[in-house]
Amino acid sequence: MSLDSADVLVIGAGIAGLAAAQALRAAGRRVLVLEARDRLGGRIWTNREQGVPIDLGAAWIHGRVGNPLVALATRAQAPTFVTDYDSVVVYDERGQIVPDVIADRAYQDYRELLAAAGRLAENLDADTSLAAVLQQLAPDRLTEPLWRYYLNADLEFDTGGRLEQLSAQYWDSDAAFAGPDLLLPQGFDAIVKRLATGLTIYRQQVVERIDSRDPDRVVVQTDRSEFSAPVAIATLPLGVLKQNQVEFLPALPSRQQVAIQRLGFGAVNKVALRFVEPLALPAVQYWGYAGAATAKFTYWLNAHAVSGENLVIAIASGQQGLDLETQSDAEIVAAATRILKTICNCRLPTLAGAVISRWQRDRFAAGTYSYAAVGSTPTDFAALAAPVTPRLTLAGEHTDATYRGTAHGAYRSGQRAARWAIATLNQTRS
Repeated sequence: MSLDSADVLVIGAGIAGLAAAQALRAAGRRVLVLEARDRLGGRIWTNREQGVPIDLGAAWIHGRVGNPLVALATRAQAPTFVTDYDSVVVYDERGQIVPDVIADRAYQDYRELLAAAGRLAENLDADTSLAAVLQQLAPDRLTEPLWRYYLNADLEFDTGGRLEQLSAQYWDSDAAFAGPDLLLPQGFDAIVKRLATGLTIYRQQVVERIDSRDPDRVVVQTDRSEFSAPVAIATLPLGVLKQNQVEFLPALPSRQQVAIQRLGFGAVNKVALRFVEPLALPAVQYWGYAGAATAKFTYWLNAHAVSGENLVIAIASGQQGLDLETQSDAEIVAAATRILKTICNCRLPTLAGAVISRWQRDRFAAGTYSYAAVGSTPTDFAALAAPVTPRLTLAGEHTDATYRGTAHGAYRSGQRAARWAIATLNQTRS
């Protein structure tokens, strides 16, 4: 494809951009995808440095019933694993197993408190943080280790934001597909590879400017070249938009600028530890660590139960995820292994290797996924789905108010943007 023959330029080869490009290709449109990285997938990143697939970004297909990613995984011939969040053992700070009856009662109380917080937030004159509402309802509970475990491992991990940042009114205003969640033992990038099939993708093209002032074309300037097409779709992550890494001409509409400022963008990170032998821990899918309020790594995926590899993945959400960004690999591995020694109460097998994500320090992501921050509303997500100009629109998980913060939300947004691009092209030729 020559540089000037594309009907549509798609900026970003994450799942939103690839979904848009494939939908346009299926409609007979000529598409050129520009990707800043040397790899595809964006925040879908299956790392294989340790000789095994480790998903440092998106890892779960959330909800099996009706989720479009299930069909994609099937077409990609990617095996899936039904994950069971009840297959978990929770440990206290001494490494003792918390009895199920105590853990279950605490979880039920936690869910009831969140429901009460929702009712209180509905009657507030102005939005405030979820932390402030919970503090008002049950100040003593927020410092209890088991409650902190659920608030971090369940809520902060799910939303991507710290309690102090989450909107009390809208933090859970999104939707979810029914059915169990699925993991892809051989790597989430199987979906990326499937979506990238047959596409023309230029890698290592860092976009610097998107100019849609011309009534007939959009001109995209990268650090290497210049591209143009009648229509463009920009799937830049919300973190990149927040940092103003790309110049828009004309500037983004004020409503979209306000939305970008209001919405939150999370910092969820993972620490994958590979051992030469399996750990002497219960053969469940997850381990929880209900340590002190400042404890790191409260939630662990036992990847051995999923793939058979001697691999465990610690998940750092909320403040834990932020703290990890500034620590050295040695400090992070030492903190993680200390917790494993505590809950295992044994000599750990030899560590074969470790892989660590730092998504906020990744300039092409600047974070993980979007959430409803204090002062934002669902209309902010919707505002980002509106066309920027008659020939430019945005896509990405942050533009899907219903399924924000998910890979399937990003996929849906790409399909939505492709429908807009096709309609725009049809109108200009009629």
